[in-house]
Amino acid sequence: MLWDFSDPRLAGAALASVTALTIAFVAYPIQKWLDRRLQKEQERRGIYRDFWEATNRHFSMVHHVLVAKDTDGLTESHVDLVAKAAGIVLYARVKKRQNTLEACRSYYQRLLEYETYAKANCGHEPSKRFIKKNADRYSGNPYEKVKVERRKALLALRRDLGDSARKADQAATSYFVYTPREELE
Repeated sequence: MLWDFSDPRLAGAALASVTALTIAFVAYPIQKWLDRRLQKEQERRGIYRDFWEATNRHFSMVHHVLVAKDTDGLTESHVDLVAKAAGIVLYARVKKRQNTLEACRSYYQRLLEYETYAKANCGHEPSKRFIKKNADRYSGNPYEKVKVERRKALLALRRDLGDSARKADQAATSYFVYTPREELE
C-alpha cells in the first residue's frame, strides 16, 4: 500500500497539505477580493469627501461674491472644484433607484450656474451674455435651486456610503441650517 494513513506523521502531513492548498486556492483569493473591495470603498470615500469639500468651498465663495461684489478667488475655487469633481465620474455609483452620479452632476451644474449668475451680478459681460442666451436655465432664484441640488447630492452620497434613507435625511437636516447671514438675505 502506497499511503498508510494510520501513520500519524503521514496523516499530519496530508492534513497540512490539504490546509495549505485550501488557503492557497480558496481563502487567499477571497481575502484578496475583500481587500480590493475595501480599498475601493476607501477610495470612494476620499473622492466623495474631496468633492463635498470643494463644492462647499465654491458654494461659499460664490455666495461671498454675490454679497461682497468681489470676484477675487473665484477662479481658483472654480479650478479646484473642476479638479475634484472629475473623480466623481470614476467612483459614483449609477443605480436604477438611486443615481449618485446624476445627483452630483446636477448639483455641480447648478453650482456652476450659480457662479455664472454671481459673476453677471458683478458686471462680468461674458456671464451676462451667457445668461441672456440661456434665459430658461436662469429663471427663478439660483440660490434656492443650488440649495435643492446640494441637499439631493448630500443625500445620494450618504446613501451610497451605506446610510439608510432616514439616516441620510437626518444628516442632511442637521447639516443644512441657516446661518444668520443667510437668514437676513
